[in-house]
Amino acid sequence: MLIIADTSLDGMMEALPPKGDPLGTSGPHGVTLPDGRTVIPKCWMPRLVCGPVEVVDWTSDSLRKRLNDLLGTDSEWMFYLSVGRDGHSIWDLLFVYRYLSRHDGTIGLYSELNQPLSPEVPVARIDVSTKGPGMKPLTLTPKSDVLCLFTDPSRTASGHDTAILDRTRRDEEGHRGCWTPSDGITLGKLMGICGNAVANYTVYGTSQYGKQVSAEPVEVVTDLPVFWEHKGEWKGPLRSRGVSVHADRRVMRYGLYGMSGQTECFEAMGVRGHHAAFDNETFGMAVVVDLGE
Repeated sequence: MLIIADTSLDGMMEALPPKGDPLGTSGPHGVTLPDGRTVIPKCWMPRLVCGPVEVVDWTSDSLRKRLNDLLGTDSEWMFYLSVGRDGHSIWDLLFVYRYLSRHDGTIGLYSELNQPLSPEVPVARIDVSTKGPGMKPLTLTPKSDVLCLFTDPSRTASGHDTAILDRTRRDEEGHRGCWTPSDGITLGKLMGICGNAVANYTVYGTSQYGKQVSAEPVEVVTDLPVFWEHKGEWKGPLRSRGVSVHADRRVMRYGLYGMSGQTECFEAMGVRGHHAAFDNETFGMAVVVDLGE
């Protein structure tokens, strides 16, 4: 997946050294492609990291020309390729707010790399100024062949909390978007870090040292009038946003959700047939807490 920006991401992301190739199939000096070009594999390129968003600089004159031709612009676009995953992530959408809160410009997301930025690529222009607290900058799941360009002409992006991006760097990342806290953080403190970024919390309980997770949520903290699951409605305890009866419980695992069809974090937490407070417009967080039972 490509992140496209009209300003360099240097300075707003943590710079990390290359991971290197654990299989030893390539070297830091690059590989030669059949057409004669020499490229450096991603694993040998320095990384830029902001929470779960990890990229390498993929800028080239050819990509800049393609994008300027497509948009009718003459800008020094920067291109960054995601590391370790394909396609869009819910965290990319939160990073959009982080970028626009610091730069008065444009940031784009694009994931069709087979024919990058051809003249036929549809372009979606999204003004995030209309997005309120807890809302994603994009309502629908981004399509792979559509270039999404986000701007903030009214300069409202700084009103969206993004501190959870920084928190994830302290915690242990599991597979499929699930994080295990590195300390004994409580649900209340985690919600405080998330601030207004997350509109809906679906809270599950666990006991027996985290090996068994409740089949249904023990609490839903949300401002949504209705919440449901794929197989029908589920009516459970409804709390106002920011108020939880489990605020003092230790968080065992957490993950961000809010993109249709992306339920990996629930599965990674051991939740089967999840009953999430979900809609297309907002960020949600699934949390497993220790009930101490």
